[in-house]
Amino acid sequence: MPTESAETRITSSSSSRSSKRKTLPSISRPESSSTPNDKLLFTVLSAFSEFERAKIMERTQRGMKRRIESGKFNGGRPLFGYRYNYAIGKHELDETESKVVKMIYDWYTEDKFNIRQIQAKLFELKIPTKYDALKNTEKNRKMKGLKKFPLGWWSEVTIRNVLANEVYTGRWYCCKNQTIKLDVANLRTGKPKVRQIKRAKEEWFPIEIPRIVSDEQHKKGLLQARKNLMFAKRCTKQTYLLQGLIRCGKDHLKYCGHQEKSGVIYYYCKSRMNNNPVENCHSPYLRADQIEPMVWNTVQSILKNPEDVFNTFRDESILNEERAKSIEGRLDYISGAIKKLEVAKKRITEAFKAEVMTLPELRKEKTDIELSEEKLISERDALMMKLNVQHDVSAKIDLFKETCYKFFE
Repeated sequence: MPTESAETRITSSSSSRSSKRKTLPSISRPESSSTPNDKLLFTVLSAFSEFERAKIMERTQRGMKRRIESGKFNGGRPLFGYRYNYAIGKHELDETESKVVKMIYDWYTEDKFNIRQIQAKLFELKIPTKYDALKNTEKNRKMKGLKKFPLGWWSEVTIRNVLANEVYTGRWYCCKNQTIKLDVANLRTGKPKVRQIKRAKEEWFPIEIPRIVSDEQHKKGLLQARKNLMFAKRCTKQTYLLQGLIRCGKDHLKYCGHQEKSGVIYYYCKSRMNNNPVENCHSPYLRADQIEPMVWNTVQSILKNPEDVFNTFRDESILNEERAKSIEGRLDYISGAIKKLEVAKKRITEAFKAEVMTLPELRKEKTDIELSEEKLISERDALMMKLNVQHDVSAKIDLFKETCYKFFE
């Protein structure tokens, strides 16, 4: 319980703080603003300030969009393998770093190195990272807080990001995310919390940058990552045959394995571990000694007689090849049409310079060409996504065949 003098000090300090807050002067609003006219004027000025803020934001976003559409980078540190040319506003290949990226892909896809083996190899060769180049500059050498890693130490996450990033195939997409305000307020600032979510693929802006690896090698790397995940050793005391393969029919979460003290193994839904009892899942436990033999017998029968499955996959593969050829033919046509539109743009510009065409006619023709070009680019991106899906199906078929042959061995 505070004493009387303490209560008096608290009251006096709080009143002094409140008085200080009240005496803060306002630049845009006079002190005697209690009249209706002053309040109306203040409201109107506030509305115009908000309108001006929205227009500034609109102009900024419009400028960013035009810069991106012209093929220029919109900011941020360039990825490993590239350097930024400020004169033209575009990325260029860094000869030394791009060779390292190609080397990482070759180790992963051709030599079948895993991430840790690549990490050890890079450290053995003392190949510097972007961070090594950053911390060794005269400006950053004296900065506090920089982590002291030895030269050439690559984190596993960095190597994994290099192998998963499609930028190295020559495709860079800007404006992939958008910021939304949440209904929850930040406890420290009182402002609404924000979160970034992905936009639809049609709203992304593609930027062409120099290619380091081919599409085939990049897809090969993604497929190799799936294989490594599938056949990786699990750090568990007990081997669970169906762990991660069973999904709950209620909340669609994966089932986990657990061994009782009696030695009996059960599979259960992950949501049973929630702290909130209202949201707990009541899906039944599954005994491993009852469900595993049923599943394993079915798998064995398929692996012993895989021809039926292969025939089904073979028919699907033929259909996928036909679809892929059709999509590739349409993509070739779209590429030719885009090139023709580019030629048409140059021609109308030359016609305007030669005073054959007026400025309104130039604007109208240019708008029509840009709309046609936009439609073709949207169709091209959608077809590219479909083509990637077709290639993914073929890759899954090959992976299934390889898995069957491993069991036969």
